[in-house]
Amino acid sequence: MPPSPPIAPPNAADRDTIEALCDEGETRLKQGAPFELVELVRRCPTRLQDRLAPELLFLEIDYARRSGGCPRREEFLTRYPGYGRHVEAAFCTLDPDEGGIEEARRRFAALQPGATLSHYQIEQRIGQGAAAEVWKASDTMTGRRVALKIPRWADHSIDQRLRFLREGRVLSRLDHPGIVGLYEMGHDGVLPYLAIEYVDGGALRDALRAGPLPPTRAAELCRSLAEALDHAHQKGVLHRDIKPGNILLRYDGEPVLTDLGLAKDGAESGDLTEHGDILGTIAYMAPEQAAGRSAEADERSDIYGVGAVLYESLTGRQPALPNAGSRAGNLTGIGLDARRLQPAAPSDLAAICLKATQTLPTDRYATAADLAADLRRYLEGQTVQARHPSRWALGLRRAVESRWTATAAIITASAVVLANVMGPAPGDAALRDVQVLVDPPTARVAFVPLGDRGDSPDPRQAVFGRGEGRIQARLAPGPYLVVAVTPDGGFHEVYRVVRAIDNVIGSPGKYRTNAALPTGGVRLPPIQVPSAEVSGDMVYVDGTPGYAPGGAEGATGRFAIPAYYMDVIEHRNDDGGAWTGSYFMAVDIAERLGKRLPTELEYEFAATARGASRFPWGDAFPDADTTFEGNVAAIDRLDLEGVIRGLCSGVAEWTMPAEGLNPARPLDFAVVRGGDGGTIEGDLRFTEASRDPTNRSELPDVIGKRGIGFRCVRSAAPLFRYDEIR
Repeated sequence: MPPSPPIAPPNAADRDTIEALCDEGETRLKQGAPFELVELVRRCPTRLQDRLAPELLFLEIDYARRSGGCPRREEFLTRYPGYGRHVEAAFCTLDPDEGGIEEARRRFAALQPGATLSHYQIEQRIGQGAAAEVWKASDTMTGRRVALKIPRWADHSIDQRLRFLREGRVLSRLDHPGIVGLYEMGHDGVLPYLAIEYVDGGALRDALRAGPLPPTRAAELCRSLAEALDHAHQKGVLHRDIKPGNILLRYDGEPVLTDLGLAKDGAESGDLTEHGDILGTIAYMAPEQAAGRSAEADERSDIYGVGAVLYESLTGRQPALPNAGSRAGNLTGIGLDARRLQPAAPSDLAAICLKATQTLPTDRYATAADLAADLRRYLEGQTVQARHPSRWALGLRRAVESRWTATAAIITASAVVLANVMGPAPGDAALRDVQVLVDPPTARVAFVPLGDRGDSPDPRQAVFGRGEGRIQARLAPGPYLVVAVTPDGGFHEVYRVVRAIDNVIGSPGKYRTNAALPTGGVRLPPIQVPSAEVSGDMVYVDGTPGYAPGGAEGATGRFAIPAYYMDVIEHRNDDGGAWTGSYFMAVDIAERLGKRLPTELEYEFAATARGASRFPWGDAFPDADTTFEGNVAAIDRLDLEGVIRGLCSGVAEWTMPAEGLNPARPLDFAVVRGGDGGTIEGDLRFTEASRDPTNRSELPDVIGKRGIGFRCVRSAAPLFRYDEIR
């Protein structure tokens, strides 16, 4: 039979449509209701019908077999005369007949460079195992390089075939740069295949043969893996075979998880795993899997796998195999301790590894997101949550490991009491040694002190950092505007706070955090200078040497407003709605986007058409009801070189406080513009009183209200030129 045509991978909305119809079909099967494949397919958009039809057929055939039935190809061809090629594909994938088995064996043996499979030309075998081979191939229709996974179909049991099918279905549901992508699941006659993303940097297994990785590289790699696993876990997918051989590296070194042949899919009705099955590679396997309880494995089993990879990345040695029912050798008895083989391994990173590989799942990180967050803290110089036990605690833990759990509870409670009694050591309020990592390393950094309330930057008091990549400075405690500038004109302006006492956070917010350095002083969160393209979708607002604000009673004088770029609309959630939350969260998000919050003067300047009118559109408020686009009034637009919308309607917006507008503003209070008290509480009615852009409110920066969001700005030029930062 001719090969089936390729089907483009669906986007998230397409996948949701397909999954919803499959869920409905599965519900009908379980309830014994008529299974109307044709009706379900017709309810699907035409462009997705060729993808939905085989999914439904696989579902029906699999369900019939698990219910003790014996579905036949001829029966399905008779029932679904218009779906012949889909029926053939389903039965070829699930259970080829005797002639098909011999043909599959012959065609598999004939695979070699230059051969074709469907619309792919095979180039080179890049992997092989007992269940399948993987070939590098070229898609003759698109020119794209792919990796073709072709199973040893003739020798597979039905469960092995179903695992292959489920691997394709799992990959089709995952969409993350850290997980290999699926282009197509198809077949050419009797040979099925998965056409997946070709990753050209080799496997981590090969990289580790040269020895351990630098600690920072190991932490970055495992953080990326944990983030990818968190995406899979959110979709109900467990990998269950995390190991260096299943981790590919992109050309830029970013890791990519592959080989989900043993994955457990929470969206499927069965697991294909029985009690006693040992699934995975035993050296990287969580104890519950190694004990044959693979069906009981959950997200924490994958977390163990990442911890085992981190262990090998730090030590250059594969974790020891289980011995006599325990994980012995280089293990502490409670987890993998990298410092036993690599004493120079950073203590915090070794503690993370140890926590991730605890024998009891309840002692590991609860989620992959928690593991990723702790690795991120390590990379940013912050205090990690994991703690490496002291020799006294470790010895005591070993001594009581097999005794009453009450003993362990008493020890844990005692440790908590001691930590709370001792507390942090007070620091010195004089100048502090400060360190901050900056990327790219060629960036130069200036620390511009702000007033106690985060306003009034004073360039005359700027302190210039020393070093390259790892910037050093001596700074007085307090808030700073930090300006990083690169030789090619790139720059970033961020906010940081130097604290007088180590590891104390007066208010939440990543930009305010300090981490104590072993040699004394503090490390501030790193700075990533964005590319110039970050302002490409923003609107240019020309500044003025003297603007008289109307946003604070009693404010006098004129203020210089340098040119800047402003976002077209407030920051949005993934669903398109306006993001709402606290001030400190807005500051952190803006920095991550390569931007910053506007000062309240920048906001007011734009919302009054650069000081020319009362509202962005003019002086008159509309007398009659106006139309809305979402919750933004159609009239609410400022036309410059582009259009800025929603400055007066929609949510009110957090802004940075400006110098002198309210000297009595309390510490840790931030300024809201673009709405009154009702707006802040979520009343988004478009009235003249509530939508005056000079409205000004002050709120604690930890408060999030339904009616407060933010939009970003970016200076048109940095506060300092590159040749001034030296």
